[in-house]
Amino acid sequence: MSREQVVAIKEKFNRIDKDFDGFLDIEEVKEYYNQIMKQKVESFRRIADLFIENDPDKKTKFENDFERRSQMAKLCCAKSVEHFMKRDINNDGKIEWNEFLNFEARLISQAQLIKV
Repeated sequence: MSREQVVAIKEKFNRIDKDFDGFLDIEEVKEYYNQIMKQKVESFRRIADLFIENDPDKKTKFENDFERRSQMAKLCCAKSVEHFMKRDINNDGKIEWNEFLNFEARLISQAQLIKV
């Protein structure tokens, strides 16, 4: 793994580690994914509003689409947190830097194998 990749992984770790204690706990991971989910839902809302503005007769359809997409985003958020916490190799409820780095390194290796 290159130095640049390690630096990028450390930056990602630090974005999630809100209290800068060197560990990622479930609350920090939830907050990270909730922020992503909120951005998606806001984007869905803007898109729905544009569609409604352009075709007011289909407001109910666009509102239903928005609700369905919002619910999917929330479900994906919960599943993402669950999947993310699998990085906690020693099962102490926290993801240490080395656990995070090792997991990310495996993802990079797998992605490189797929490219070949």
